[in-house]
Amino acid sequence: MDCWALCREVYNWQYDIEIGDIREQKQVIQTGMWFDVDAPIEGDVMLFKSSPVNRHVAIYLNGDYMLHSANPIGVVIEKWTRPNWKSQLRQIYRHNSR
Repeated sequence: MDCWALCREVYNWQYDIEIGDIREQKQVIQTGMWFDVDAPIEGDVMLFKSSPVNRHVAIYLNGDYMLHSANPIGVVIEKWTRPNWKSQLRQIYRHNSR
């Protein structure tokens, strides 16, 4: 399961919200269904960018932790405050129906 598919599953299961597939991600965020936040709450989507073309998303859990899909390991809980993740964090988004 890739990172956006994990976000879709969590939002569908936990919040009863259907979000688009990866081809729609940028459009969904730009059309107002999502807004950026400075202080995350549980369930917010964290956007990481390691290069101009490589992007990764995770679900904020609490404190220092996020839920994400890491190939080839699978779904993991990890500290987003580790230097390699924190330096790549670009934005935190909240769905407008939460």
